[in-house]
Amino acid sequence: MIPRVVDEFEIEYEDIHHFKNLYVLMYTWLIDHGFESENEGMGDKFETLYFEKVHQNEAKEHHIWWRTKKRLKSDFFDYKIRIDFQTINLKSTKVMKEGDKVNTNVGDSIIRGKSTLIMDKHDYFKKNKLLKLIEHRYINFWGKSRIDEHYDELQNLSFNLKDTIKQYLELHTSGSEKEPFYFPPKGI
Repeated sequence: MIPRVVDEFEIEYEDIHHFKNLYVLMYTWLIDHGFESENEGMGDKFETLYFEKVHQNEAKEHHIWWRTKKRLKSDFFDYKIRIDFQTINLKSTKVMKEGDKVNTNVGDSIIRGKSTLIMDKHDYFKKNKLLKLIEHRYINFWGKSRIDEHYDELQNLSFNLKDTIKQYLELHTSGSEKEPFYFPPKGI
């Protein structure tokens, strides 16, 4: 397996937002784009770590890890996206919206992501001595256009995920502004 990191990002937001809706938004985005658990047979259960600590002042701290993979029909390529959530001092609160009280959260949410292009997912180059001799040439010359296509596709997916998160949190995005799907901004 030959991994190539395509994109790494960190989005931090410290204000009023609905954390559960953000969580569901990202989960739905990954499912809609064909991602599933990195572990074979786990389907849509990408969560490999869930840690929640409740402090005396009822503020919560979370550490949540998602490990996803998009299995392509290709024998050579797969896409991986790793997401780590961290919340600090996340508290439940209520805000007024259009004359109604709405339950939401206030606190610091940090989302870290890493997108990786997996090449030679079945280790053909590693297992076959003849293929091992041409691995460098394949990656840098013969297969370069296919590699570049998949690299660009995964990069676009990663940018789209970042923009979706930023639109939800009403942060500046790199793409064209459009209404976030599934939830209103900040979940309220």
